[in-house]
Amino acid sequence: MSSGYELHQKLRTKTVRQLKKKDYEGAIKSLYDGSKQLLSDKEQGSGCDLACYLVDVYTQGQIKSDEQSRTRLVELISLAAPDFWRKKVIDASIRWSVATTGAPAGDGYLRLAIAEILSKEGDYLASEPHYIAACSPPPAMASSDLFAPHAPKSFACMMLDWLAAHASEATKEPGESRAAESIERVGAGAFALRGLLPLLLARAMTNSRAFLNIYISRLVQKHPNLLLPVKPNPKPFSPPGGMPAPESPQQLYLTASPDLNFAQMAFAMISQAVDHKRRTSGARVPDQLRDGWLAIVRQYEREAGGLDDDYMAEVLPQLGSIYFDIQPSRPQGGNFMQDMLGSLMGGGAGGGAPGAGSSNQPRTVAVKSAPPPVISKAADPGQAAAGSASGPGDASGGGEDLDLD
Repeated sequence: MSSGYELHQKLRTKTVRQLKKKDYEGAIKSLYDGSKQLLSDKEQGSGCDLACYLVDVYTQGQIKSDEQSRTRLVELISLAAPDFWRKKVIDASIRWSVATTGAPAGDGYLRLAIAEILSKEGDYLASEPHYIAACSPPPAMASSDLFAPHAPKSFACMMLDWLAAHASEATKEPGESRAAESIERVGAGAFALRGLLPLLLARAMTNSRAFLNIYISRLVQKHPNLLLPVKPNPKPFSPPGGMPAPESPQQLYLTASPDLNFAQMAFAMISQAVDHKRRTSGARVPDQLRDGWLAIVRQYEREAGGLDDDYMAEVLPQLGSIYFDIQPSRPQGGNFMQDMLGSLMGGGAGGGAPGAGSSNQPRTVAVKSAPPPVISKAADPGQAAAGSASGPGDASGGGEDLDLD
């Protein structure tokens, strides 16, 4: 019988006695110290089992999620090897966190810490949903101490690291002749969208802005040839139809990447819609703003974005419903632009449940995760930028292409 197994059994027996006396602090110390020792000794199964028991004691003792309680769990997770045992600890920790905080995704600091552990190991796909959760506080909890203000920065940096790693791996594929820098430029917009869109669905406007600004500013510092040769660049977003300027003006970097341009225009248009609803106590958005949204979606569809079509077909109608009062239609197998226009013409902009389009009445939005990223064989937008002067538009509405010139 191994010493690790003996220690594991001894501590479980000791914890049972402590819990009978309702000595939760003693039980927590026994389990934490024991799990830490076992994991340090590479006794993965025994160490993770005690860590799960620790979470169970948190629940029995009604331990709140705070810096001390979550730090214990984060330390144990960081000591564990990346296998199904560690996943059991992570899942148990999140369930406890959800129950004790009341936040749908749990404590944002805990989710961020888990995300950073996974991303440091290079498991970016697994870290992504934890970053999204850390950046998506419910509106009522946006100012609480459960969510880290630096989470969007960490998320943006992870996405850039993931983009670079993915491009590096792509160079090793048979028949691939492009350099990693060229592949990065091709995929940069798709990675921006897969980070931004879930935050917009969660109505996390402040964190959406922070994520997008950090991501794009660092991206163009690394790849300045993504920018179009126009001045000024960046330029301020101009609201459609003479609407008042947004409270927090958004700068648009004009690039040859349709994905990057759409990400920026989508956020700017949604910000304008949120500002309008705030000023008018949730009144329906003006036609010119709704038409401007439909126009940029139509233009993006023609320019063939880098994210999976099925994913975009689910996300974009949801954003149209939440922010622009466009009632989503039932899936009919068409493309997402046809579905959006069909719902607009058939059901009207004000349909759906009362308040469904109001940013003041949050609702749960369920959308599947973006599929694993694939770098397309599209032309390098850095090379295209040198000979192009067209980019994202001024959202003038009317359903036409939105040109800057």
